[in-house]
Amino acid sequence: MSKKVRLKDVTAGQENRVLSVRQVLKQKHHDFTKMTAEEGLELADPSSIDVSALLHEKGWTLFEYDFPGNQAIFLDVGPEANVINVPFSYSTQMRLAKRWAAIDFDSFLTLSKKIKTSHHFLQFHNIGHCGSTLLHHVLNASGSVWDISEPKFTRDISMNRRSLLREKQIEFARAGLKFLTLYPQAGERDVIAVKHFSQSTKILDIWQAAFSNAKTIFMYRDAMSWCNSNYGFWQRWGLPAPMPFGERQFVWDTESGYEGEEYLKGLVDFDREGLTFPELSACSWALHVEEFLRARQKGLHAMALRYNELLSDRVATLKAVFDFCELVPQNFDKAMQAFDADSHEGELTAHSKVVQELTPDDASRILRILGNSRLALSPDLRL
Repeated sequence: MSKKVRLKDVTAGQENRVLSVRQVLKQKHHDFTKMTAEEGLELADPSSIDVSALLHEKGWTLFEYDFPGNQAIFLDVGPEANVINVPFSYSTQMRLAKRWAAIDFDSFLTLSKKIKTSHHFLQFHNIGHCGSTLLHHVLNASGSVWDISEPKFTRDISMNRRSLLREKQIEFARAGLKFLTLYPQAGERDVIAVKHFSQSTKILDIWQAAFSNAKTIFMYRDAMSWCNSNYGFWQRWGLPAPMPFGERQFVWDTESGYEGEEYLKGLVDFDREGLTFPELSACSWALHVEEFLRARQKGLHAMALRYNELLSDRVATLKAVFDFCELVPQNFDKAMQAFDADSHEGELTAHSKVVQELTPDDASRILRILGNSRLALSPDLRL
């Protein structure tokens, strides 16, 4: 049974409500936490900590925003923990957690205002399966940046965006980035980068507004190879090929960030018994790309980076990335070596597992969907 850590909010003079970690992990975010140990976390003996420990005691890391519970969840991973040289920071946080604590949102946002930082921020948005985890490892290896991959609280804002006013979304985004500066080893480099979940394409403007001076890169890849990679990801994650009829809602909700089925009208019949996984993937690809195009039309300044060029011309593409982000690589040779390793090594989604690939018929279905006149795909973003 998971232990509880009481968190006393000395600023408000009251105790914040605390959930067991087991409850937290088995709530609405079970889809991603499932990728870690199913038995949950066994934590340290109950103890009392002052809320100021979240600012001053190294090892406490912001984990998630529990919007239904009106609280921010923190995990104590220890002062020496490495949460960046991994594909997914959230799963590493859960594996390393020794204690946990919760603080109500009002107290949390007040606390975030006490964090003063001189760090520069980089934000890497992506459509998933497009080399973003690879670039994450490359940047960390370069010695120029502290780059964290997929901190869970970033996804929480996207998935709860409809219940939050724009101003609140910005406030939570800004507070989360500020708390990143307190993670173990984050203070050792002047630049902090965040590799976002793909769902963050839903709120690109929010993240830009949170830190307007942050450099932004949007990563994608050609549609056909993306659909193929996405197909493999879900198989490695545990879904069989072809995709079971009953899983389509879960897959679409996850990939689209709860966009709803209305987006699919005119593209596919969501209720059709023979709907294929690649057809759904084509719709997901188009959705993410359209989100970026809309954000760019509204003023988002971002470098569009295609995975295809990152692989075919590594040196030139990386130099372009470093130039855009105004970074000077401390060890370019070591950064290049990151290309030779599996970017998902150690995770359930590691590429060593053999999976079924798209068929010629699948490819035809994908091209038919992406050729639909309803989709406003710019020729600047190559299919």
